[in-house]
Amino acid sequence: MRPVYSRTLLTRIIETFFDGDFENANRTSIALEYAKQSGTPYSETVRKGVSKTLGKIMKTPVENRQPAPFVSVAGEKAVKFEEDFNNNSATLDYKGPKEVKTKEDLVTECNIDLSKWDITKMVHNAWGKEGNQNYQVKAWLSPTKDAFSEELFMEFLEGYKSCVNLVKLKQAITGGKEVVDVVISLADFHIDKLDVVIEAVEVKVALYMKVLRELLINCANSYTVNKIVFVIGNDLFQTDTIQSTTTSGTIVSSSITWNRAYEMGFDLMVMAITE
Repeated sequence: MRPVYSRTLLTRIIETFFDGDFENANRTSIALEYAKQSGTPYSETVRKGVSKTLGKIMKTPVENRQPAPFVSVAGEKAVKFEEDFNNNSATLDYKGPKEVKTKEDLVTECNIDLSKWDITKMVHNAWGKEGNQNYQVKAWLSPTKDAFSEELFMEFLEGYKSCVNLVKLKQAITGGKEVVDVVISLADFHIDKLDVVIEAVEVKVALYMKVLRELLINCANSYTVNKIVFVIGNDLFQTDTIQSTTTSGTIVSSSITWNRAYEMGFDLMVMAITE
């Protein structure tokens, strides 16, 4: 009988150890980690099986891929949280020796963030004998009314007003006889990325403007600038969705909230164009 390789475990390994890069992650390294976590002796058969299963995962359309569920285990307690991005909901499973009777108990045991989630339904189960009792709770969650949503973001865009004052250029950018058009594209900036060394977004904004000014000054010292084409986007932000994920669904860490990052990013682009 051929072994079955867990897509969930493989997805979690790639998201944890290889930044969600299904295309370029080393297959041998993935297979070694898979063998370690699954308790399977590593072999060439395992490597080929893992590689074949990854091929099947990659054939799944990106928009239909779900991030691997988060599972934490502490002693005999296990908590699994799985978010459904397509339906804007989530489920939570609790198993452990402590009985969870109320929503308050569930919040405490599973560390649920009530600023983001409402518990809409709970189902209880128990098994075992006295002295060796086990309990299970399955809960369904929905975003709170205050949680950021697509509708709220559209309202934010419609009412958006930048705090930047428009400034007209006082003089033309001239510095040489040759007239040129300039294209500026500062890619992969990730304004709200949570780094190992925590760096305030305000610091990164200042850095962006510093680099932009230096590029223009260097250009103006040698040429007469006729036109500037300023490219906006290309990973300016750390996340692509309101669930703090990339387009492919990989969960990433951010230093500030999603909506605050976009507001600061919009202000930065206005500043970069007008100052």
